[in-house]
Amino acid sequence: DRVTTLAGVVSSGGRPVPGAWVVVFPEDPARWFYTSRSVRWVETDAEGRFHLRSLPPSTSYHAVAVDYLEDGEPDDPRFLDRLKRQSIGVSLDEGKSVAVDLGLITR
Repeated sequence: DRVTTLAGVVSSGGRPVPGAWVVVFPEDPARWFYTSRSVRWVETDAEGRFHLRSLPPSTSYHAVAVDYLEDGEPDDPRFLDRLKRQSIGVSLDEGKSVAVDLGLITR
């Protein structure tokens, strides 16, 4: 029962961004499919914070914050491939909590 946690703040111009979307996905494109436990997204709260629990442990995730998501985008491998170029790398070891601050990507 060693759960991973990824949390942080999305900001733009030094200010937190409420209502942004954080997308987290693995390096391996074979794991980019509908219903994958390894692809997750969450909207930031009123203070620009986000919190994701229970991603499968891995040393190679990508994390990125965007201003909006359209229906189905996080399930689209072409969309994730485009985001990959603008993401930061994140390692989530079993039972560990990781904090990252993300800059907002305006699309």
